[in-house]
Parts: sequence; C-alpha cells; structure tokens
Amino acid sequence: KYKILDNSIVFESKKSLIKSTPIEYSGTINFSPFNFVVNINSKKLNFSYLWKNLYIINELISTKLLLNQNLYGKISISSEKITANKYFNKIDININFKESAINLDNTLLYSDKFGELVIYNSVLKPNEGYAILSAKLKLKIKNKDLFYKSFYIPKKNRKNIGSLIFGINFKLNERIIIIKNILFEDKNNKIKNFDTVDQILLANNKIKYD
Repeated sequence: KYKILDNSIVFESKKSLIKSTPIEYSGTINFSPFNFVVNINSKKLNFSYLWKNLYIINELISTKLLLNQNLYGKISISSEKITANKYFNKIDININFKESAINLDNTLLYSDKFGELVIYNSVLKPNEGYAILSAKLKLKIKNKDLFYKSFYIPKKNRKNIGSLIFGINFKLNERIIIIKNILFEDKNNKIKNFDTVDQILLANNKIKYD
C-alpha cells in the first residue's frame, strides 16, 4: 500500500515474502530535501544465507553505486529469530546513509545465552576494488557463567569482565576479519589491562581470521 503526498511517498506492506519468509515493512521517501526511512521486520533471518551472499553488498559498495553525496536515509531491519547461528538469536540492523558514507552504527545482536553485541564508530567504504567495514564492536556480557560455558573457558582462566571491545576491519569480498585491538571493561565500564592478551595481539597482528 502506498500514498503519494505533495513532497513524499508513504508505503507499507503486511504480507510480503522473501524466500518464503514473512516480512512486514513501512517507510517514507521525502523529495525536498531527498531522504528516506525504511523499517523492515522479518519473521526470521538466515545468517548463513546472508554470510554467503555478502558479495552482493561488496559489489554495490566497491562500485560506489550506493555512495552519493545527496543520499540521506536509514534502513532498519529487525528479526526476532536468527537461524544458522549458535550464539545470537535476535538482531536489529541499522544501515545509515549520509554524505557519501554508509555506516552500521547502533546495530545490535542479542544472545539469550550471555548478552548483546553492538556496532559503533563504523564505516562501510570501497578500498582498492573491494568493500571494507571498519568498526568497533562491543560485546556486553550479561551472564558471565553462560558466556564462559559457551566458549569453553576453564574456571581457572575466567576473569571478571563486563564487556569486550574489538576494533576490526572486515573485507566483505574475502569474508576475512582483521582484529586490530581488544579492550576489556569491568562491570563499571573501566578498562582492564591483561598483558598476555596484548602480547598475543602484538605477535599476531598480521593474521587474518575467517
């Protein structure tokens, strides 16, 4: 359903399907100045399918088809169920378009097991023929016992950690993540230093992780 107004179009759909998955969406496109807001709610999101098809996003970014200085807008995608992923079960994706730049700031992944992961200080940009996402990721640990069990961390090695902060570069064409640094916070959001981790990162700073 849509309605054309003087300077905008308002639209919505309650019964759409993508690969047999029910979705609902609504949005507004304004013409003067041009900007848009689109909200999408999907009954489920297949993480494996998304991961395997990153080449489409890579192509759109690397060819600069979506990078336009006059393009302002936001696409929000939410799902209460993530399939093909053993750690996270819900997701809120924010795709922000602003002044020839795209970011995923305030994107959230939720885990009933241990907490949530938030993306911030991010930028999705072309770089020598491929797309790269530079971002900070903060993993907020809500249940430490379940967190340690999920990653099989022995009791003797468990630290009193509130959050983990990662700096990453993610090459979409190769699906390779380069971890630039890792910081730890206690429950009061104060940085905790672990010399061993710093030494490991320093010794392996050229290693790429799939």
